[in-house]
Amino acid sequence: MVWHYENTCTSKHPPEVVWDYLTDYTPGDHNTPVFKAENKGKDWPREVERLPGNKVHLKDTAARFWTDIVVDLSDRPNKIPTEGKANLGTWQGMTTVSRTPEGGTSWHSNIDITPDRFGAKILFAILGGSIRKGFIKHENKHFQEFEAAMAGK
Repeated sequence: MVWHYENTCTSKHPPEVVWDYLTDYTPGDHNTPVFKAENKGKDWPREVERLPGNKVHLKDTAARFWTDIVVDLSDRPNKIPTEGKANLGTWQGMTTVSRTPEGGTSWHSNIDITPDRFGAKILFAILGGSIRKGFIKHENKHFQEFEAAMAGK
């Protein structure tokens, strides 16, 4: 069993600008009011470690979900492979970034989580649609913050 998530966000800004903003990982990325609300009002700790080969190790610990993934930024601004673990199983992802005909950006994410425990399999079987909606909402919030930061630019 593999749980799949897919989402596309778009921006009027060029891929290089979107890429630079969204991949400038910091420990405070999820400590804005909108993400704290998603995390039951609590801080959302993130550890960021820059690795050789233009890779970044990210450890996020939310109230109900954690991830420990490596993000490969070597194919700027085209693809972002990710791999690692989440509390529900093995994480494998690919984000494809492309320029729209208008010169903006299409940011398309695909993530597969392979549950590694019986309970996780049951959780995805019962709540997979709700979990997917939460992932989409989360990614869309990052884009909303990006657009707000770029307002007037």
